[in-house]
Amino acid sequence: MASSQIPEKTLKNPYVHRGPIKDPRHFFGRVQETREILDFTSEGQSVSVVGPRRIGKTSLLLDLCHSASAIESATRHLYVFLDLQRKTGASPLDVYRWMWEETLKEAAGRIEGLPVQVESAEGFEETVGKLRTAGFELTLLLDEFELMAGSPQLDLDFFFHLRGLTGAYPISYVTTSGKPLLDLKYEDSSVLSSPFFNIFHQQWLGFLTPGEARELTVKPVRDTAGFPGFTEEDIEFVVDLAGYHPALLQIACYHLFEYKVTGRRWDKRAESEVRRRFRESANNGFRYAWTQLGGDEQEAMRLICTDQADKVGDPLRDFLVHQCLVYERKPFSSAFREFVLQQATMAGATREPELSPVESVSPFEVRTPPPVLELFIGILVLLTIVTLLLCALFRTPAFLYVSAVFLIIVVILATVRSVVR
Repeated sequence: MASSQIPEKTLKNPYVHRGPIKDPRHFFGRVQETREILDFTSEGQSVSVVGPRRIGKTSLLLDLCHSASAIESATRHLYVFLDLQRKTGASPLDVYRWMWEETLKEAAGRIEGLPVQVESAEGFEETVGKLRTAGFELTLLLDEFELMAGSPQLDLDFFFHLRGLTGAYPISYVTTSGKPLLDLKYEDSSVLSSPFFNIFHQQWLGFLTPGEARELTVKPVRDTAGFPGFTEEDIEFVVDLAGYHPALLQIACYHLFEYKVTGRRWDKRAESEVRRRFRESANNGFRYAWTQLGGDEQEAMRLICTDQADKVGDPLRDFLVHQCLVYERKPFSSAFREFVLQQATMAGATREPELSPVESVSPFEVRTPPPVLELFIGILVLLTIVTLLLCALFRTPAFLYVSAVFLIIVVILATVRSVVR
């Protein structure tokens, strides 16, 4: 049997990053956000970075460590990255030990004589004091803060202690989360009474700027020998497809590169093919974002996708902007617009039709009797009463017979009326 061979690819696709960016050479943009965080933390202030999933919060923290190391004024400042996914359910002591272990790694070669480990909250405080003695400041970068908030092990005392450290020592925190800190779900609601949550400057992390998005799109292929690069038309295409969303731009550029590297002709058919591949790759992310929206928010998104943004109130629109679904009163990408309209169509096809005020399951339940019939019945009832009075007054049997006839007709007409209703 002949051995199968995988054909060698001549050019490596540079747009393969789907998780956090660890290499600063592949990190683009966030200049303003990075500067803002460094400005606050250099003065011992804490920052809460808030943004939706896959917008680049973790990558920002990782790059922050590299950026700080390149700034002369930050040479005596330790930025320690802590992925809280690694310590889910840990006790306060385990968290303190872990914080110090990671701090030691960052301090290696820069500070001598630091203790190897800590055995209590007080021990952690003492070691932070030794950093101050050595002339260093410390910023702990707490990624995925939701996990710390939801831990049943980390109680009010733990957060009080973290807050207390900032008042006595040169220590600050940078957290990342999908919602503002006070809106997170805490295992112990009393934790929110801690002054820990009052020390943060909140920073919303949203789309890249147009210039940063262009850099992410153009620079990787510019550094790929043998590839002619993307044209202005190509850049417009991927931005239309993915907006200024960093993760989605990576996906759009990946599929465009895969097509163009084959040397095939670029035309409407090719554009449709790349768009289809992008939608397949981005669909899970679109679906997740959509299912996180409530009914009112989905309806607002549908209105925006049908050019009716003026019907959406400012609070709802601001919420969708913070979720990175709307950019300048429009859906952030044409592909997401297509997805939303598809969801609206599917919902319309499966939803039970709502009955209008003059419709019902039974045709006999909402029809209104003709006004003439109502009037006729009223007249007959009146005549019946009159003939009965005449019969009683004159004691004439003829009036009794006439009133009986009127009464029978009233009963018949009343029956007809109830059926019509």
